[in-house]
Amino acid sequence: MYKNSAHINDLRAAGYGAANFNIAVKDLYYYVGSHRITVPNRVVSVRTDTSDVLGVHSNNYNITEHIPVIEAIRSSVERADVNAANIQESISVANKGARLIYRLELPAHVIRTPDNDSATLCFLGVNSFDGSFPLILSVGAKQWACQNGQVFTQDAAAMYRSRHTSGLNIDQGARIISKGVEMLKKESELWHHWAKLEINNSVVLNMTESMLGLQDYTKTRSAAFNYITDKYKNHYSKSMGRTFWALYNAFTDWSTHAPTKGNKDNVAMMRQKKVQQVLAKFPTAASF
Repeated sequence: MYKNSAHINDLRAAGYGAANFNIAVKDLYYYVGSHRITVPNRVVSVRTDTSDVLGVHSNNYNITEHIPVIEAIRSSVERADVNAANIQESISVANKGARLIYRLELPAHVIRTPDNDSATLCFLGVNSFDGSFPLILSVGAKQWACQNGQVFTQDAAAMYRSRHTSGLNIDQGARIISKGVEMLKKESELWHHWAKLEINNSVVLNMTESMLGLQDYTKTRSAAFNYITDKYKNHYSKSMGRTFWALYNAFTDWSTHAPTKGNKDNVAMMRQKKVQQVLAKFPTAASF
């Protein structure tokens, strides 16, 4: 038995809420008079309990029911070295069950930052049959999703994201978020280390320039560059000191809060990727 089996088994005993149904895959067809015509290379996903059609798909669509998504996260928490006391979960479905948002939070597992802020560990599972969401499994500090199609995974330590194709592997996703718990612990330790490392202004400017792919920050009119350096100079360095921790906060502020053009979700993911790349330079940047 795992450390958190008792807590997770309590959730399992309560069931799967509105997500507790199975899916059947059937041919898509229509009638011309009394003649039934099957649509080639198309199938539909149908609830077996209500016969509601949840989505129309190509033949290579990988049907992943909601229950395995919930169990992937529950099992990850069950095996993880976390405090699962007073565990809380939310199971939300919409569009006759075509969309699932599953959120599991561990209020007793607190992540503390160097500036005495705190966040609780949160797991998020998103799934759909109507094309509104890909499959998403993630673990982090601040995570939300809305049934209108918006997904917010700020501070995600690990994420598995896949379209419903033959490459979808929910077991792989569960393994990724399980490792993410340990990654988040190590990242928290890094935060406290960075809070003690002073940084000079030239390093701040050079690292920002490098992250954004700029050639010469002295000549740039980059809105992103100006946003980051302004946040660092006038906000974070004043409260956190001239440290790598302050620069980290300026970078993550830009990735999640700076104005965007186009699809906000796609822009946020692109920015977070850039931040992750530059953070890899932080441990060695102290020698500048």
